[in-house]
Amino acid sequence: MGQYCSDDHECCSSKDKNAEIMPAALPRTSEEELGSPGHELYTHMESNEEEEDDRETSASYFYRDLAELALLEKKGGVTSMKPHRFSSGAIYTGQWQSNMRHGNGTQTWHDGASYSGQWQSNIAVGKGRFTHSDGDMYVGEWSNNMANGMGIFFRSGIRIYQGEVRADLQHGYGVEIKMDGARYEGTFISGQKEGLGCYYWADGSEYYGSWRDNSESGHGVYLNRNWSFKGQWNDSQKHGLGHYLEPDGCQYSGGFRSDKQNGFGKYAWPDGGIYQGFWFNGRETGPGVSTCEEDGLEVVGHWRDGELIKKIQDTKLPDRAA
Repeated sequence: MGQYCSDDHECCSSKDKNAEIMPAALPRTSEEELGSPGHELYTHMESNEEEEDDRETSASYFYRDLAELALLEKKGGVTSMKPHRFSSGAIYTGQWQSNMRHGNGTQTWHDGASYSGQWQSNIAVGKGRFTHSDGDMYVGEWSNNMANGMGIFFRSGIRIYQGEVRADLQHGYGVEIKMDGARYEGTFISGQKEGLGCYYWADGSEYYGSWRDNSESGHGVYLNRNWSFKGQWNDSQKHGLGHYLEPDGCQYSGGFRSDKQNGFGKYAWPDGGIYQGFWFNGRETGPGVSTCEEDGLEVVGHWRDGELIKKIQDTKLPDRAA
């Protein structure tokens, strides 16, 4: 798009039509192209698919010893603050009540994962800390053996999420921090960015607006050092009505579809050149009006793929000096 804003200040009817004018042609980082993924908490945010099968959710740990806990409740044989080893290899050290884990205690599983916090009738409830075998950690509120309420998740000792959690998933308002320093502040639903939120990329780019299914969707504003866009989005692409601005002054207002100009729109160059008309797939296509102040002409015609194919009328513009 920037090639149209050339130093020779030619008007739009004589520009190099091989130059791209699509906003999507401007470079974006790989993270921008992929969007900004959400995460399941499960007291460990999976780092890759290969590890996922080998790692377990916090809830799965708590359910391993249910049969033995039921037997202990009937027969007893446990003492508060005396370590109890389950047949699975897990060890619980803490308070018991009516032969159930109740109060404060720590349970450590055979792979090194552990939960330390409050219990109620064998269930993790209240405040607690779950540490996965690889060191990932969730600290916060619990109910029914799952992260529920407010909490903080750490990876490699670095805080990567702080906010509301429901059933081991980000849910409600929270702040998610990527390892490269990028940050999202806004609402989540079932682990996905949903609703209103702000995303700050490590390179200084920013997005403020609506999210759906973990992607920029709805009305929003995107700003970076090369260009800005204010308008409608769908699945992280410009889609609908919007205003696009480049740092050199070129700007477009109108319709977009799948990140390209589509429908009716107006493109303006810093030298005063203007095209108003229809677009398709990022190119002037259909009826339109081109105004070139340097030549002093206004051309009405039909365009196809960025080229004027039929001139209907040209009019000499009034001399401003006069």
